[in-house]
Amino acid sequence: MLARRHNNDNTTTLVAHGLDGHSVVKVPPQVVMNASTRALSADGHTVAVLIGGNADTRMPPKLRLYDLTTDRLSAAVTLPLKPDATVYLAHWTGDGRLTVKAHTGGDEKPTVVRVLTVDTTTGAVKPADTFTVTARNYTWLTAGE
Repeated sequence: MLARRHNNDNTTTLVAHGLDGHSVVKVPPQVVMNASTRALSADGHTVAVLIGGNADTRMPPKLRLYDLTTDRLSAAVTLPLKPDATVYLAHWTGDGRLTVKAHTGGDEKPTVVRVLTVDTTTGAVKPADTFTVTARNYTWLTAGE
């Protein structure tokens, strides 16, 4: 389980609690804490860090991996999403792949949800699913939420 704690010195601590009772505690770099979404892998120390895109600069969302034990941050992998896509959920699969969910639209426009799988070893990103939710939706959830 990944938890965060806001500190009095205006920093944030991440804590990864393992099933064995062992915890890893780290004050990570700002890019990790400012990420739109974070997901802890089953190894208990690798955190997927999803950085939101920027429509003004036409920069799409990116993925980086952060290691809580070594304090290392990987190079960024650009996700094949539009710059205005909102990355809102990520989770690791049993085989070490990362599933990322993002959406565009909303605000009286149809919402387009994209599901990607990321092989974090090779950096390969593949679309797994895409679907559209009507513009008249109040709320929606995808499988597994």
